[in-house]
Amino acid sequence: MKQLDNANERFAQLLKNYESNLTGGYFDAEEMEQLADFYLRRMRVKDAKRAIEFGLKLHPNNIGLETSKVRILIELNDLELALQHTNSLVALYPSDIELHLLQTEILLKTKQEVQAEKNCKELINTYAQEDETIYLDIAYVYLNNEYYQKALDFLLIGHTRNVYNINILFEIAFCYEKLNQIDNSIATYHRILDIEPYSDEAWFNLGQVFYSQKDYAKAIEAYEYATAINEEDAMAWQLLAHAYYQNDNYKKAAETYLMYAEQTEHKATPLLFAAESYEKMEDFDLALHYYSMVLDMQPNNTEAMVGVGICHLEKEQFQKSINYFVRAIELDPTLSEAWVYLGEAYINLDDPSKGLQAYLTSIELNSNQPETLTSIGNLYLEQENFSMALHYYLTAFELDHETDNIHLFLAMAYYGEENYLPAKEHLQKAINVNTEALNLFLEIYPDALQYINLTT
Repeated sequence: MKQLDNANERFAQLLKNYESNLTGGYFDAEEMEQLADFYLRRMRVKDAKRAIEFGLKLHPNNIGLETSKVRILIELNDLELALQHTNSLVALYPSDIELHLLQTEILLKTKQEVQAEKNCKELINTYAQEDETIYLDIAYVYLNNEYYQKALDFLLIGHTRNVYNINILFEIAFCYEKLNQIDNSIATYHRILDIEPYSDEAWFNLGQVFYSQKDYAKAIEAYEYATAINEEDAMAWQLLAHAYYQNDNYKKAAETYLMYAEQTEHKATPLLFAAESYEKMEDFDLALHYYSMVLDMQPNNTEAMVGVGICHLEKEQFQKSINYFVRAIELDPTLSEAWVYLGEAYINLDDPSKGLQAYLTSIELNSNQPETLTSIGNLYLEQENFSMALHYYLTAFELDHETDNIHLFLAMAYYGEENYLPAKEHLQKAINVNTEALNLFLEIYPDALQYINLTT
């Protein structure tokens, strides 16, 4: 660690010296390469280009700087010139593997796949007898250009040369995943773990594959191994918590989010997730505690504000909940969810007019809300505005035929309009889903059976 710190200090001094003296001074070729690479990693291509041009003035024809120049031309999308320059360099330095790989990369970017593959075969014929890593080097070029099947083809050949090469196996697993051959990807990670059972990277990647397939139980198992091997892997803790949450184990999710919060400087996000987990557990006091901690760190965090509002709503502290929903909406009027909860709070305070307006605003922002549409229909039904109620119920039904009690609500609205045939049809469907539907219907329309005959 001390060596790394010293290296960082030396580079910081190098960068300072260079940027304070752009028109002069002396730097060796390796230093100029480091500077160009620094700028490229930060997408400062023009600065990288300037550094290489300056470096080549100091060190004409230096192969490292000339290679960096090609990389800059690629970043500038000047592929024709990049290929010309690379071809010249390959002619001068025919044994430089990096130049051949760079040439192959440009050929792939210019869709000259046949020539690119020919290059690779020549490299293999020259270097494959030494070891299998040439296959890995070639595969990286194809991977970087999203030729996953071709990369896999080279990797599988390399694997036959050394079945214990972990780096090749990792890339094989990655290719299988990209090609949606999930079982093969999983099997490859298990092969890695047979060789290195304590590879936290393999366990982590295996968890990622299971998580992407929504197999959260197996993802949890893999992430647990990863965190047991490397307790400082913050990303593994975060994804383990996500997997617990998705697997409906909210208690473990909350605990794991809190462990993740201890390992990261950016604590607001895991604390917010922990609060949501406690909210799911209906432990609203603890949820409030962690939502409030988030707001202490980020006073304008609208997710935390809405979360606090929901907790007060569930605790039947309706005015308090309204205060938080209104604050969140003032910061972001497009929060359709906050408008829904605001509507619910107003209705609980016996203010259906404001509740209806809040619901309608939410629907204007996001029309794909069957439950909110049903709630709007219910408010119109209570006002005996059956045509409007029917309109919103039908809209909800079109979005989701499985919306809770939708057939019962449709039956009530149709009956209110004295349209008995569709009322009967929907009431029968409601009864088929829930035998209590008839009793609920008759509570509203006690004389209904005089007008509609049901098959019970």
